[in-house]
Amino acid sequence: MTLTARDRKSPLSLLRKMFHPNQMCAAANIRSSFLSGTLCALLSAKCQSGKTGTFQSLIRQMLDAGDITHAYIICGSSETELKKQAVSDTLNSNAMYTHCIEVIFHQDFKHTELDITRALIIVDESHMVQTRGQQLHLFLAKYGVFLDGNPAALLEKNAYLLSVDATPYSEIAALRMEETPFVKHVEELAAGDGYYGLAEYERDGALLPTFSISKAPERFETLLLNVGSKYVLLRLNRSKANKENETVLRRICHVRGFPVLLYTGEKTQIAVTRAEQKRFARAGYKLPCLEDAPLVTTVVIVRGRLRAGKVVPKTHVGFVWEGANKSKTDAVVQGLVGRMCGYAFGEKKPTLYVPVTALIPDELGQVLTGELPKTATNLRASAVTNGKSVFSV
Repeated sequence: MTLTARDRKSPLSLLRKMFHPNQMCAAANIRSSFLSGTLCALLSAKCQSGKTGTFQSLIRQMLDAGDITHAYIICGSSETELKKQAVSDTLNSNAMYTHCIEVIFHQDFKHTELDITRALIIVDESHMVQTRGQQLHLFLAKYGVFLDGNPAALLEKNAYLLSVDATPYSEIAALRMEETPFVKHVEELAAGDGYYGLAEYERDGALLPTFSISKAPERFETLLLNVGSKYVLLRLNRSKANKENETVLRRICHVRGFPVLLYTGEKTQIAVTRAEQKRFARAGYKLPCLEDAPLVTTVVIVRGRLRAGKVVPKTHVGFVWEGANKSKTDAVVQGLVGRMCGYAFGEKKPTLYVPVTALIPDELGQVLTGELPKTATNLRASAVTNGKSVFSV
């Protein structure tokens, strides 16, 4: 999706975002590697630590210098709110260049044509659609662009490729285990001052295991009663166990007078951001918003949303709950717990509840020390990919 004239005239376009020093430094390192002949790079950054500002800074630097004539921000997600966020981020960061920056999501692949000559191609949230034969792989392959680092088409077209992710586990494994013969620059973004992430939550005892709500309703009711007038975000899938958990949860909330709202692919009963709330208001729907403090404890059930890149206001969140019995570590990190990382918080930070299987030393314990987990998409316990990853040859 190309930013429209209407977008460029919005008040946001009048703002020239000032990037943070760590973002500008990382962007400059990536640009330097590009200009030195390494045409593929990976930007690895902790959840909500500033990766978007970093690649927007890279776009600015390369357009300012005339290294490229245009840029593509491509994401394998089809979530409309995440795409709107990406468009808004571009307006805030590079208003003067919106005519040559195109934001492309999964739903755009079928009717979008790329001109990769002198282009910077950014694949954001590259873990999301990382298996060979999936739509992102096929879309890029039409232009000879591959995430395994093959530079042939890039050399021919004087183009550059940047993969961006907070959980690039299989991509790093492919490089470490030499599953690709191609060179790729890896840039790890240093978090800025005041960043609070999963390591800090674990350090402060705020990363805890979930339990069966249906089997221990009094225990969960106590959590709700103790959280005060805050939002509680729960991801509950459609499994038999979680259907039982949801039934018990709704019964508790009915007795206590706590609202239960849905934020799913099928129904939106609360807005995450003020911008989303305003869009619904223009359509005639009045929704509460996570940016406003609730009058009482309010439960939000999440399904199919709030993963990978979505910025979620944290000030009024009491705790989040990843309800799957077992999840791959990258899915856990990119889920609600990852949305609770960052810089802006209320007086008290939320508590994070994750499946007990994620808390064993080989999983989140590995991630917290900068190592690869044992269980992640396209990754084997031996830190070797399963041969299906787009990052391997």
